[in-house]
Amino acid sequence: MIRGNISTLSSSPVALAFAHIQWDPLGSLRLTAQETALLRMAETNPIEYTLADSRDASMYARVLLKLLAEASAAGGGTGAVSRLTEPCTTEESALDALDTDPLGVVTHYAITKLHDILATLLVSTNNVTISNVFYVGKEGILVDQWKALLRILNKSGRGDAFAQMGAALCLAHVLTTACPSSQQRSKPDGSVSPRPISYASAVEPLEALTAWIVSQLKGSSSAASSTAAAALGQGSAIGVAIPAMTAL
Repeated sequence: MIRGNISTLSSSPVALAFAHIQWDPLGSLRLTAQETALLRMAETNPIEYTLADSRDASMYARVLLKLLAEASAAGGGTGAVSRLTEPCTTEESALDALDTDPLGVVTHYAITKLHDILATLLVSTNNVTISNVFYVGKEGILVDQWKALLRILNKSGRGDAFAQMGAALCLAHVLTTACPSSQQRSKPDGSVSPRPISYASAVEPLEALTAWIVSQLKGSSSAASSTAAAALGQGSAIGVAIPAMTAL
């Protein structure tokens, strides 16, 4: 469940359905032929292969964020999958969930794959890092698609606990990469990438994420509080995000 320093994300209750997702019938996701091909290629190759090139890795991450955005806009994260209290332990039950709520399964799929990307990049020894996957251009600007993760968080009260926990963890790790205190330790072997990262581009998302955490901790729902606490705990990058916010 954990690689490198990334916090734990438990398996999706519909993980057994992931291999059975059919992209072509899901027109509401508005995937291009190239994006569909990339998703299929990523499923047939080890994730290290998909992330070996920074441009391919960045494109893959943005396709996953697009899945979240389009699925959320079409109602994903509020259907039958979001209300599951027990995991689907058989392929039959997972397929039933996929048939009943395909966008809910897609939401879990995208969150899981984004978490896998971050976990892999944190221990990667090549030149592909979180910063050059999620921050683009010469100035290292945060990709605009980060907002898809925030939309998942903002479905409070009727949202999907797994998706919200995963979105919080992923957003925390992506954003704190831009914090000045994090930019000098980008690789486990001690090497530092000279590529700049725009901290300014991460300020608004950091504010939004911090506001969400505060609202969750103030809420009366134990599920909401545990979701926020998971993002805060276990040495999570949120611990860097909050001190960084106080310095703004």
